[in-house]
Formats: sequence, structure tokens, C-alpha cells
Amino acid sequence: MKKKRKKIAVLAIYLENSYQTRVMEGILTQCQRYDYDVAVFAPLVQSVHSDKDYLNGEWNIYSLINFDQFDGVIVTALPLHANGNAPIYQELVDLVRKKCHKKIVSIDLPFDGCETAYTNDRRAFYEITEHVYQVHHCRNVYFLNGFAGLDVCRERLLGYQDYLAKHHLPFDEKKVFDGDFWYDSGEQLAERICKGELDMPDAVICASDHMAVGLMNRLIWHGVKVPEQIIVTGYDATKESVINETTLTTYEPANAVTAEEAVNLLHAAIDGGEPEIPPVHTVHTNLHPGDSCGCHCDAEYLHKRIHRSLYNVNSYIKAMQKDTSVDISELLDSYLFENLVSVNGPAQCIYEIYKNTHTLRPYKDFYICLREDWMDTETSMIDGYPERMRLMLHADSATDSDDTQGISFTPNDPAGERSFYTEEMLPELFEEREEPMVFYFSPIHFAEQTLGYAVLTAELSQGRKIDYVFHNWLRNINNALEMMRVRSRIQTKSEIDAMTGLYNRRAMENKLEVIRQFGKGKILLALVADLDRLKYINDHFGHHEGDYAIKAVAEALSECATDNEICVRSGGDEFIMLGVDEYTEEDTDEKIARIEEICMRKGAMEKKPYEVSASIGYCLARLRDDTNVDLLLEVADQRMYEVKREHHKARAEN
Repeated sequence: MKKKRKKIAVLAIYLENSYQTRVMEGILTQCQRYDYDVAVFAPLVQSVHSDKDYLNGEWNIYSLINFDQFDGVIVTALPLHANGNAPIYQELVDLVRKKCHKKIVSIDLPFDGCETAYTNDRRAFYEITEHVYQVHHCRNVYFLNGFAGLDVCRERLLGYQDYLAKHHLPFDEKKVFDGDFWYDSGEQLAERICKGELDMPDAVICASDHMAVGLMNRLIWHGVKVPEQIIVTGYDATKESVINETTLTTYEPANAVTAEEAVNLLHAAIDGGEPEIPPVHTVHTNLHPGDSCGCHCDAEYLHKRIHRSLYNVNSYIKAMQKDTSVDISELLDSYLFENLVSVNGPAQCIYEIYKNTHTLRPYKDFYICLREDWMDTETSMIDGYPERMRLMLHADSATDSDDTQGISFTPNDPAGERSFYTEEMLPELFEEREEPMVFYFSPIHFAEQTLGYAVLTAELSQGRKIDYVFHNWLRNINNALEMMRVRSRIQTKSEIDAMTGLYNRRAMENKLEVIRQFGKGKILLALVADLDRLKYINDHFGHHEGDYAIKAVAEALSECATDNEICVRSGGDEFIMLGVDEYTEEDTDEKIARIEEICMRKGAMEKKPYEVSASIGYCLARLRDDTNVDLLLEVADQRMYEVKREHHKARAEN
């Protein structure tokens, strides 16, 4: 039965990493059990991304969130907080503080004083330390921690200290080092050890896999043998821990349990009268030995992790495993970007994107929403989104196909385009459905220039999570859309007359194709106008006055042109107007009279010492496949010269 559901907003980042994957597993599992919809807003890069403009473009997705439309909010604060991006992180805190009045729960790191669910890192590091001391009999052990002052770092260190205290072993603060969870910290500690600044320890327990991998690889680079001389352990069970040349002993945190507990904290606030559902995931020993400590690897764990890390999986094996997902190799082999940049115009680009949505499987629906003026390269948008967005594409997995033979496509309306207020985020988010859904909102941008956003949806039962394929698929889309914008700008510059802003002759040839396509059967207007006495104006009043008179005629033509007509500067003081409609001789004579009146008025208003006027001729004919437009323009040109002779004769008589 279709129903309206409570909705949870999740603020996350870089969803493809191991930590976020486990967190999303817990959130989706528990929200399915409570029958909640989930909307995830997440940049697709890490918060330590080196290109700050690109990072700003990604983080802008948070400004899209209309918190009033949700019943509660979860923030995965730990990966959002990184060394060097404190200002942008504070902007997010300020945004949420200003706009969110709903219950907020953070995971593993306090977020502006809200309630926080913590992973039991203390127990995990007790077990890691126990392994190092009891199994490998190490005694001189260093501890490489993360950021000083963070609760998660204190908990990890406390787990290490708990083991020492229980076994009456001394704790030496000089053997504890602060880091930043990233490779650099491990490399820096390795350098100090190899340079003799620090005694060589028996083992180093690291608070993250990235620091452990950096430490281990730099030690090996200096000739230190791991694990024979130094044992190294990590934490997080990242893919780097298994694909590194020396596999890393690591620990898989119970982040899924923490995420389920975070959902329970929200549930207590938004459904306080309903019973709480205990987490389905369980906390258990998750130590995964590797080469870095000298233990035998868990072959089954190693096999699964390597398989999930592969960029190219044999299609036969995937078929046997009933795996319908697309790996990165298949994405590359689809030649997505090459196909996107070879299209003619933005409408065909959107259609090409639609044709390739099958590479996003599994999903239920996929949407692309862009700024209504996304093709306008003169308009900049860096912070936030406009008042209205336009749905440019909607792909339904029930109908998408990599075989697009026979698919009908209207260039001006490729996906039932429609505009909606941005505060809705996505109108489909509020539809009644039979099953709870997840909506992944991802930014579409180029550098820090915001173009719009994409939304991938799936039923919670699918367990669909954002991966490396989606990340790179969307990067291709970002680049292709920007290329469309650049090409359009270049084409516009090459087709627009710089002085008057009218089309030039080259543009007229291109527009004629559109006129022929959509105006067939209607009356074609071919109008030619020529400024009177340009040489006289230039010789007596200067070329700047001649330029004014040319622009005055151009403005008069533009003011009198309808949406069905184009205005062209075809030469120095010569102009053309082409249009299709049900014209009559009377209508056209009235249009010419308006053009002449505007020209005269512009000269009079500026008190010019000369008369601004134009000689105009035209020709009307039914537009057919064999209509010779050049011949019609010649007829109009001849009539224009007849008018010019009459104007000359009239001036001579006066």
C-alpha cells in the first residue's frame, strides 16, 4: 500500500570510502526497519581534496537542503572534519545552525552540540594492543593517533591505555604521537625513526589505515623490514589495507552498529511512542591480520576485499554471481565522455546522458536538475541554488536500456522538462510509495560554478550505495555539460555582430535550417533594410555618429521582431529580418512603419543633427521544401533599392 513516510536527511561526504559505506549500511538497514525514507546529501570527494574551488563546488550541495521537509537529520561529522578545511566545515555548521530546527544526531564526532552516537573504538584498540603484545610479544610500542583533542582520538588512545593498565605495563606519553589520519602523518613518523630522532620500536599502532600505510611504505622505502623489524597495525579496514603490496593488519570498526544507534536516537525524538528496534548488526572482534604483523591473512576476507576493489571483473564471473552492477572498466569501455562531447547541442547532450544511465545500475530512478540558465556563461552561481530549477532528465530503470534503437526523442523536450521551486529539492521526493526509498543528491558543477544536481534513487531493500563508478560517471557529466556551455559561448561569439548584438551572416545560415524545419507551410518574411545616407553622416559628423545610426536601426529592428523572427546585420549598414508566420501585406507594412518610426524617434530623442532612417523592402512567400530563400532576399533587396531611390528623390526635392 502506498503511504507517506517520515524522512531522514543525511549529511555525508565521499560515500565510496570504507567508513561511509559501513555507516550507510547501518542507516539504510535501520531506516528500512522503521519504514523511513532517506535523502543523502553528499559531496563526492574527500574533505582533504586539494582543489579548493572544486571542493567548494561539491560542498554547495548542502545549501540545497530544505530542512523543514525532513523529520530528522544525521550528520557523519568525522569524515567531514579534516585538517586544513576548518573554514568550509564551519560554514556547514553555520548553515545547519541557521536553517535546521529539527532533531540532529551526529556520528563519531560532536556537531554543534547535537547528540552523538559513538563507535566503540576503545574496545577495538584494546584488542589491537592485545594482539600486538600477546601474539607478537612486543614491548616497545608507539601509538600514532589522529587529531589532538578529538573524542574519537581520546577513545582510541584509552583502549591502548586500558590494555597497558590491565597488564600493569607502563604508559609513556613520549611514545604517543599526534597525526591527521592521512598518509602524511605516517610518513613523517617513519622519517623520524629512520633518521634516528626516535628509537626504533617493536611496533606502531596507528589510529587509521592511511597513516599506517604511509608509515609502512616509507619504512620499507628506507630499507626497514616490516614486520621483521617493526610491526605496523591500522584501523578502518580500508581497501588500501589489502591492495597495498604489504597487506596491513587492520580492524573493521562496528560503524554500521553506530549508524543504527544514530537512527534510534532520531526515532526516539520523532516517534517517541513507538518501540525501539535493536540494531541488527552486532559488535564482535573484527581484527583482520595481514603481512604487516607477520600473521597469516584471513584468505576469505582478503578475497572479498580484493574482489570489491577490482576495477574490472570478468563478465562471466559477474553473471554467475548475479551481479548486475557496472565496474569502472565497463564505464570506460562505454566511451561515455567521447559520446557526450561529440553531440550537436545541449539537447542532444542530455539525450546522450539518458542513453548511458544503464551504466548506473542498480537504481530505480535517476534525475538531473539544472539551473534554468545553465547554458548562460555570463551568469555565475557559486553559493546556493536559484529560486527555480529545471528537471532536464528522468530515467526509469524499468525502461532504460543500452539498446536505444527506436527511442523517440524531441530535441526541445527530451525528458518532459519541467520547472519547479528549488525548495522542493525534487518533487518526487514527496510522492507516496509502496516501499521506503533512498535519494542520493549529488552536485553537478564545474570547478566552483554550480550548474545543478543529480538524484539517484533506489528502494532501501536494494542496499544501493554510491560507488567509484557513479563518482566518475558524474564527473564525465560535469565536464560534458561545461563543454556544451563553452562551445555555446564560442559559437555565440562567432555568430553575434559585436557592434549591434544582432546575428551575423554566418548565424543566419544556421538559423535558416531551424526556420525551414519548423516553419514549413507558413509564410516566410524576407525583409532587407539599409541605413540611409551613412556616408553623409560619417563625412559630416564623424564615424562615431555613423556607428550610432547603425545601432539605432539595429535596435529598431530588434524592438519590432517577434519570437518567430531573427534580425541579422548582413553588411556595414545592411540588415535582414527573416521570420515565419501567417503574414499579410498589411501586417508587414505596419511592421515597416513601426521600424521607421522608431528610427526617427531615436534620432530626435538624442537631438542628432541628422535624420536616422532606413530604406526597407520585403518579400513574402509560402515556405516549401524547394523555396529559394536567397532568391526571396534578392527580390526584397531590389525593392529596398526602389525605396531608397524614392527617399533620395524626396530629399532632393526638399
